[in-house]
Amino acid sequence: MTTTGLDRTARREREILDAAAKLFSERGYSSTTIRDIGAEAGLNHATTNYYFRGKAAVLFAIYSEALDGFFSGLDTVTGKPDEALAQVVRVAVTAAVHRRDETAVYFQELRWLDQLLPPDMAATVHERQHRFRARVCEIVEEGIAQGLFRPLDPGIAVEAVVAMARWAYQNDGTVGPHAADECAQFVVNGLRP
Repeated sequence: MTTTGLDRTARREREILDAAAKLFSERGYSSTTIRDIGAEAGLNHATTNYYFRGKAAVLFAIYSEALDGFFSGLDTVTGKPDEALAQVVRVAVTAAVHRRDETAVYFQELRWLDQLLPPDMAATVHERQHRFRARVCEIVEEGIAQGLFRPLDPGIAVEAVVAMARWAYQNDGTVGPHAADECAQFVVNGLRP
C-alpha cells in the first residue's frame, strides 16, 4: 500500500472512531448501529465494516485509545514517587479532557465490557487495566516505603486517579486549564503524612 493509501486508511479509521465515540457517548453502545456510525462519518455501512469488522471492533479500538491516553508515559515515569504519581494523574486527567467522547465510552460501557467484546478483546482490555492499576499501586507503595505517603491501601490511590479522569470528562468543557495540576496536587497531598 502506498503512503497515500496508508494516509487515507488512517484518516478513514479516525473518522469512523470519532463518529463512533460521539454516538456511543451520546446514545450508548447498544443503541448505536454500524449504519449509524457510517452515516455519522459520511460513509456507508459496508465501507465502515471494511475498516472495522463490526461494532465490537470499533468499541475495542476506542477502549484501546482511551487506555493509550491513560498509559501515556506511565511506564517511563521517573523521579520520586510523589512526582511520578502527580505525573500519572496529570496524564489521565489531560487524556480525559482532550478525548472526552472516548473517555465517556470507556466509563459508560465498562460494566458490560465482557458482554460487548469477544473474549480475546475483553481480556486485552482487562490486562491493560490491570497493568495501569498495578503500576499506580507500585508508585504508591514506593512512596509509602520512602515515607512520602501515609501507609494507606494503594488501591484507594488508584481509584482516586480513575475518579479524577471520570470527573474531568463529565465536566463538559468546564474543566479549567490548571485542572490536571490541581487534581495531581489533590491526590498527592491527600497521601502525604
